[in-house]
Amino acid sequence: MLSPLPDRFVVQVLYLRTMGRCVNMDQPRTMTEKINWRKIEQRDPRFTAYSDKVEVKKLIGELVGVDHVVPTLWVGNSPDDLPFDSLEPPYVIKTTHSTNNNIFIRCESDIDRSSIRARLQSWLDHDHAIVLREWAYRAIPRRIMVERMLLTDTGRVPDDYKFFVFGGRVRFVQFDHDRFGDHTRAFFDADWHRLPVAVLYPPYPGEVRRPERFDEMFAVAETIGRGFDFVRVDLYETEEGVHFGETTFYPGGGLDRFEPAEWDAEFGRHWQIAGREQRTVAAAEIGTDPAFPKRF
Repeated sequence: MLSPLPDRFVVQVLYLRTMGRCVNMDQPRTMTEKINWRKIEQRDPRFTAYSDKVEVKKLIGELVGVDHVVPTLWVGNSPDDLPFDSLEPPYVIKTTHSTNNNIFIRCESDIDRSSIRARLQSWLDHDHAIVLREWAYRAIPRRIMVERMLLTDTGRVPDDYKFFVFGGRVRFVQFDHDRFGDHTRAFFDADWHRLPVAVLYPPYPGEVRRPERFDEMFAVAETIGRGFDFVRVDLYETEEGVHFGETTFYPGGGLDRFEPAEWDAEFGRHWQIAGREQRTVAAAEIGTDPAFPKRF
């Protein structure tokens, strides 16, 4: 119903409905306000390349090395072209222009070709950018990709570490456990001290150990985040090493509530919005400083 309406109006309506107040577009202060401000005011062309699940792998490979990039097994335009007979599980099927659209194939019995094709076609037909007015997704070609599924030595999906990088510096880390089951979450500062904050999912009930490769993950996230006033860099740790997941410019669509609410302001305090002259830096300019090696 809101689709034909102007982006700014829709962003305000969604934020008012969720947060109970309007976004201050003139002087955004909190994290969620700044994310919604970005949808309208900060339209950096790099956001599109870094949000495209195919193109971002090329950029990340150049920045931090291909060893951190999950191998892509296939890319195509039509569900009918999926080469099921030549793909060996486990793998993940997803669309390149959206988020949270994943089909996990652990074994041959998971393959229902007609059902998978129908789901993929519905995703391809959907304009992901229009729902929350996340501008970066509008120009991404709608494609299908298949990539190798990351699994731990116990056969489960690895935990997700999401690094909040402000001006090239990690300030917070979000830990997500069992994302496709009993999803829990925890937040930490840059020194791995747990923070008394919750967002969307219940807090992880136990102690969360500091990842063995935390220093490497930290360096990877900061290298990827250089040149952006804010980006969230998602990484995984497996027995094989540190793997890149995605870069996110609109975490939660700017509509996930912080509990307690003052943490919304604390996260937002670290985001120093870049001037207009910084918003159109070419992606090729990022990562050229020899002080930031491409491999770790």
